[in-house]
Amino acid sequence: MTLFLKFSPVSTTWKRKQKLQFFTTLLEASQPYPPHVISTNISIAHHAKTGKLVEARHMFDEMPLRTVSSWNTMISGYSQWGKYTEALTLVSFMHSSCVKFNEVSFSACLSACTRGGSLFLGKQIHSLLFKSGYQRFGPVGSALLHYYVQCCGIREAEMVFEELRDENHVLWSLMLAGYVQRDMIGDAMEIFEKMPVRDVVAWTTLISGYAKREDGCERALDLFGCMRRSSEVLPNEFTLDCVLRVCARLRILYVGKVVHGLCIKDGFDFDNSVSSALAEFYCVSDAVDDAKRVYESMVGEACSNVADSLIGGLVSMGRVKEAGMIFYGLRDKTLISNNLMIKGYAMSGQFKKSKKLFEKMSLKHLTSLNTMITVYSKNGELDEAVKLFDKTKGERNCVTWNSMMSGYIHNGEHSEALKLYVTMRRFLVEYSRSTFSVLFRACAYLCSFQQGQLLHAHLAKTPYQENVYVGTALVDFYSKCGHLADAQRSFTSIFSPNVAAWTALINGYAYHGCGSEAISRFRSMLDQDKLQNNPNNRALHMRGGSSWSVRPCERSRRVYHTNAYQSRWCNLGSFA
Repeated sequence: MTLFLKFSPVSTTWKRKQKLQFFTTLLEASQPYPPHVISTNISIAHHAKTGKLVEARHMFDEMPLRTVSSWNTMISGYSQWGKYTEALTLVSFMHSSCVKFNEVSFSACLSACTRGGSLFLGKQIHSLLFKSGYQRFGPVGSALLHYYVQCCGIREAEMVFEELRDENHVLWSLMLAGYVQRDMIGDAMEIFEKMPVRDVVAWTTLISGYAKREDGCERALDLFGCMRRSSEVLPNEFTLDCVLRVCARLRILYVGKVVHGLCIKDGFDFDNSVSSALAEFYCVSDAVDDAKRVYESMVGEACSNVADSLIGGLVSMGRVKEAGMIFYGLRDKTLISNNLMIKGYAMSGQFKKSKKLFEKMSLKHLTSLNTMITVYSKNGELDEAVKLFDKTKGERNCVTWNSMMSGYIHNGEHSEALKLYVTMRRFLVEYSRSTFSVLFRACAYLCSFQQGQLLHAHLAKTPYQENVYVGTALVDFYSKCGHLADAQRSFTSIFSPNVAAWTALINGYAYHGCGSEAISRFRSMLDQDKLQNNPNNRALHMRGGSSWSVRPCERSRRVYHTNAYQSRWCNLGSFA
């Protein structure tokens, strides 16, 4: 029997069942417990909240009588502090101990499964949830959908959403966020248009979805204009932050200044995130004096945040000297500003200054160590990078592992990168999309088809299989190994292929002498408006031309005018 059986929201049987469960829960809650049990639960909650998990677990283990609240608190504590393995172990133990789950239990357990990425245990919890009927309680249904969105395929999440959406309006926003996270922007727009209530979170989520796409920034600004004209909701600080970063990417100074005016009008100009986005926007738009004025208008903690953005903006522009002047003028240098300057010096080839600044840091946070692993690796000092990596033992995160694997690949040690991944798996480290992108590069270089297939199998268990960056690396791997059918299938699984994804596929066909297929894919890219003014396209023509004639008129079939959108923003009355 499927786990996704649908109940009618007006079902009399279902309503009776819910009432029975509600009164049963009240009855259980009213059962008197010895005073020491209640006080112990309070102590466990206090220890768990403050991160003293060893003390909390000791008290939990010593309890002669544990209530469902004891289990819930302990599981939530582990999950909150990133101890996902311990949380999942306790969930299994709770289930095997025949403890009756309540709505808080299900929410806590599903949260632990989501954060820990446990596919099997999460579906077992769903099975229990289905039998109990608690899935129609708002917080539980939200936790269930969040689990499926984060850990399972989007189609399974859609089944849960369709089953529960009529009783829980929060699910619409969760489903929208799930589509945006997977870059399924068409589905996101479709569900946005069907939403019964579109709040500021929904608008901001969709705007951010378009903003992170290569070709979606203009659409993000269009949506922001629609939001202003609709008068449904007012933008919040997150909306304005997102729109300012879009303006920075498009480098539209006038539009950004209009949005800056809105920030002042709505009282968000002194917000930390908004002021940081303003500083970054003005830097990227080559209006450094305006960025400095934003910085000078801030005080306290906000001033430090804006300084970090100002330094980051200058570093990204290659103006490291000016960034250094701001940095050394700070009274209190933050960890972020230190890391930005270390990175800036490294990017400009000033490795000695990077090392000197790193050595001066009194507190070397993991973020700083991760940055220096990259710096040493790119400077050819792989041994020093390995030494730093060894020092992070016990506190490594995904970025640490990715930095070291990238370092090996940068220095031609592709086999070592794959060996490190095997070690990483033993430590149950949570993967990121960069993990797979880096490793598929190593497999492609070594033409290690078997290793790449194993890695692909691991990828299938994560939410990143549909990601355009991971998908592009996967297509490139299969192409270089000569498995063009697998490359095509991997390309098809990418929901929104960008120019890089098309390039990897077309290069694969061209490299292996399949000129007609290469030209066919190239024409498909043209037909789908994926061609950008990109120098890679010239290489595609030249390589494909070795076995197929490309007419000059085909090369100029599409001409993209990157500044065409500016005329649309000459009249921005709708923003004000």
